[in-house]
Amino acid sequence: MPSKPKWPLGLCLVMGLCAGCGKSRAFEVAPVQGTVTLDGEPVTRGMVTFVPDEKSGTKGPIGVGKIEEDGSYHIVTLPNADSLNGAVVGRHRIRVSHFASDRYSETRDAVRLYSSETTSGLTAEVKPGVTNAIDLPLETPSPES
Repeated sequence: MPSKPKWPLGLCLVMGLCAGCGKSRAFEVAPVQGTVTLDGEPVTRGMVTFVPDEKSGTKGPIGVGKIEEDGSYHIVTLPNADSLNGAVVGRHRIRVSHFASDRYSETRDAVRLYSSETTSGLTAEVKPGVTNAIDLPLETPSPES
């Protein structure tokens, strides 16, 4: 009995694999950059995290950015290890963590305050189609009486 050609099976397999190649994401990103300062002075290291605010209807993965020595940062979103330049479009709560300024001894209370998006009080809206310039002017908390 003659054998049947195997190429139709191979073609179906390749087509099936490629069917997922053009999937669109369930979210849109837009570029985000800015500067982090503490009491007017650049923060010299740390991380900025943009957490989509689901209560405001923003859904998607978080975006993160390393703070450079001059206080600047830019956000990158990493869904499924595919790096995307920017943060999810919409409202975000923001945390700044592992940061320091040239005044290391004075940053302890500020680090505690800003290291969680629930206590930082930092929010921003990422708008589509533009580079979003979002500066984060942090202040050292005043001592409690």
